[in-house]
Amino acid sequence: MAVKAGGTNKRSGDCAYCGKTNVIVEEEHVFPESWYPDGYPPSKMLVVPSCRPCNQAYNRVEVRMLPSLILSVTQADDDPPIDSVIQRFARSLDAMQGKSVTDIFHRNARKAKIMRSTNVLGAGEEVSGTPGWHPAGRIDGPVETLAGLQVYGAPIIKFNADDANALIVKFMKGTFFALTGCSLPPSVTITPVTFVKDPRPALASIERLPNYAVHGDWPFEYGGVIVPGEPPKVAFSFRLWGFHLYFAYAGFTLPAKA
Repeated sequence: MAVKAGGTNKRSGDCAYCGKTNVIVEEEHVFPESWYPDGYPPSKMLVVPSCRPCNQAYNRVEVRMLPSLILSVTQADDDPPIDSVIQRFARSLDAMQGKSVTDIFHRNARKAKIMRSTNVLGAGEEVSGTPGWHPAGRIDGPVETLAGLQVYGAPIIKFNADDANALIVKFMKGTFFALTGCSLPPSVTITPVTFVKDPRPALASIERLPNYAVHGDWPFEYGGVIVPGEPPKVAFSFRLWGFHLYFAYAGFTLPAKA
């Protein structure tokens, strides 16, 4: 489950997401705190100020998106491990760890919902509406389902497109604020892009932009370009756990779908 930094270091300031000024804000992790593996230095986590309504709204999106993202990750042998993230998520579904009858009920309900949405693609199979494409290509391998079955293929779980788009827009606004110290103007229209096929041609269109630079590192790499102006032109790519790849842009002419 996504764990927020809500309630810490409250102060008056500007919200990185909605752009409201002189409101009560609190620290908010652009990439959710619980999505980082154990042992990751808190000082390296990307944190921006957020008003409570934005914090709560994005927390709900992150909770809904995490199953489709984390359960479809297939790592190559040389990828840094994210076992602790997966185990943390699995514990959130374990009814044996429920603290009350209500908690046990909700854990079972979440697990049942995920199992109904999960599938494993066999060799050569493709399906739309699944999480992002691996930058190194699709990796098939042995998979243990939530029901305990051993199968071979690429694990996928369908996601809600609106939630995926909202998450990408959040990443865009959060990284923009972290780099510039100000919010994107409300008049800026952000185009989020998810991938179900090879994203490298689309990613190359961003990397070819003048002054493109990489700012983040694993597990949440992000890079892009900001062109000052009224309004500014912005294009960013985001890679989660070295696996899921997304990008978003505003003011540039780039492919809207991939």
